[in-house]
Amino acid sequence: MTDSSHCIENSFQSDVVFKEIERRLKEEKATLIKKFKAIFSFELAGADGKKGVWFVDAKKDGVVLRGQPGLKADCTIKMKDEDCFKMMIGQINPQTSFMQGKIKISGNMALAMKLQQLKVTNLKSKM
Repeated sequence: MTDSSHCIENSFQSDVVFKEIERRLKEEKATLIKKFKAIFSFELAGADGKKGVWFVDAKKDGVVLRGQPGLKADCTIKMKDEDCFKMMIGQINPQTSFMQGKIKISGNMALAMKLQQLKVTNLKSKM
């Protein structure tokens, strides 16, 4: 994570998901970059009204950055923090959430469909 995240670190439920994705990117960098070849931007709205932005670079560097690192995303996903957390641990269906308007996607829609492959399976909901 970038240094700019220290003051708001863990203020989002999804922080743990992005840390797990970052761990996987470090361990499986070549495989995941070959699979995705993309930079994803997640723009999340917290329950407290705060906004957070994460970039998942599965195109070149294999890192997760928080804030505005100057990367151009191939696919941008906008949603509530709680919905992102639930989606990434498999508690809600991304297609259903998209159809319900809970997820807004811009950029390459096919890449958004691949995100299921980044689903985090070793976390349980804190709710």
